[in-house]
Amino acid sequence: MRALAYAKAARHSSLEAVAVQTDRDSSLELQRMWGSIDSGVPLVILDSPYRDLVGPALEYIESIHRANPREVVVVYVPEYIVGRWWERFLHNRATTRLRQQLLGMKGVVVAAVPWHLESAREAAAVEEAPVPGEQLP
Repeated sequence: MRALAYAKAARHSSLEAVAVQTDRDSSLELQRMWGSIDSGVPLVILDSPYRDLVGPALEYIESIHRANPREVVVVYVPEYIVGRWWERFLHNRATTRLRQQLLGMKGVVVAAVPWHLESAREAAAVEEAPVPGEQLP
């Protein structure tokens, strides 16, 4: 939803939300939820029979660019901000691969939209906390 808010704020001439379906039940739930929020943005669900998130997204983005070669395609990619080093291995793997592939495509701009996990908020709070005995300005 945050990525959608960023995209709407940019006031593009057209806007679509895209999800890759790896589980039919989950995508049906997403469609139901999407219909209830009334975002004004159509939801496109891409099928992925082999549970690949990146391939179907790349193909779809390439098809948009082929249909409108003079237009710039902007892809807003949500990115988790983590607070612990080991969480980097758990999150953002598919989005990192997608972003790397998109950066090599002409006519495509990638915008990362941060989403701070609780661990990142906790780490920031610890960094901002005063050290005992330290005088505040």
